[in-house]
Amino acid sequence: MRTFGRLTIFLMLCWSGGAFAHGLCHSATANGVTESVELAIGDGESPLPSKFSVSPREVATAFFFFTAIVHTFCAGAIGRQASQFQKRCDSLPISARLQRSLLGFYAHLCHLLGEIELPFAIWAIPSLLAICWAEGIDALRHYLCDEVSFSEPIFIVVIMAMAATRPVLSLAEKIIGVFAGLGRGTAAAWWFAILLVAPPLGSFLTEPAAITIGALL
Repeated sequence: MRTFGRLTIFLMLCWSGGAFAHGLCHSATANGVTESVELAIGDGESPLPSKFSVSPREVATAFFFFTAIVHTFCAGAIGRQASQFQKRCDSLPISARLQRSLLGFYAHLCHLLGEIELPFAIWAIPSLLAICWAEGIDALRHYLCDEVSFSEPIFIVVIMAMAATRPVLSLAEKIIGVFAGLGRGTAAAWWFAILLVAPPLGSFLTEPAAITIGALL
């Protein structure tokens, strides 16, 4: 498991580095750049000049995106630290109000930061503030209102919320239960039925709905 975890971290870092490099290459054709760097690749006989630019927005978003990835892998350790703070808080006498308040605050803070679904939402806030500080409030408003489309994320959230309702889950449980019954309804049969039946549901529903149903079952 430790080797698998290290391999996963390595692949995530490679993917984030590739995404950042793609952003650098894509920015070569963008307008309104702030910096440009000219590279000559090859020897003096056959130079291959290439220009790319890095805007403050891309630097800030790449940095905070990488930070969010690191935070995601550290969420488990942060959650365990929250439990330790809570135990220390409970072990103190009631008279030590200041220490109990501080430890309780640290416990709740670490519990919040240890939620696996929050790192990217948390680090999006300083990323937006960095864009506002580097390019101004008008650039941030233009980025959020004109350049970014939230239609697909809102659609995914609505689909996942609908897929998590009791009627949909009950229907999916009955359908998958038919396949699990072929294996006498054991835990292993349910695991194989969910892994084999839930993914193809994405062809009839959507991938987020299939993932939600499979995860909840």
